Amino acid sequence: MKVILILIGPLMGEHGSPDLFPLQTPDGEQKWVLFVSINPGGPNGGSATQYFIGDFSVTFENEFGESLVIGKKEDELFIDRTKSGLTDFNEGFASIMKAPISGLEINEVRIFLDRSSVEVFVNDGALVMTALVFPEHSYSNLLFNRFETENKRYSQKKIW
Repeated sequence: MKVILILIGPLMGEHGSPDLFPLQTPDGEQKWVLFVSINPGGPNGGSATQYFIGDFSVTFENEFGESLVIGKKEDELFIDRTKSGLTDFNEGFASIMKAPISGLEINEVRIFLDRSSVEVFVNDGALVMTALVFPEHSYSNLLFNRFETENKRYSQKKIW
């Protein structure tokens, strides 16, 4: 699976090209491992390497506790905006939106994120989700969890 992020506006921090690969546990279960290099942000002030084992997701977050999570769990694609920023203006806004995958093999995920919206395209539009988000502060951290092979991040400058 390939993940391509198109970020419109600033996203702080530098992340190296992540690598996702399967490993087999001693009892034969397959686990996915995500390996990511970061710079700056290491515990001693320089670069560092992180690894993650877990669900398929991309998380955008900031130091104020706001986060937006996009992922796949079982046979559903989801966008979790429960902590995405301003959500209390409508009772149903702070929600987890879900779309059935219905056996679709996911080969590529494109995520477009700007100041107030996120769009997710699976396999060139075979499945699409869109959501509004209203973070009070820019998302400053980007976390990948359980993606494989080629992952890219593109940032574009503000246009207004």
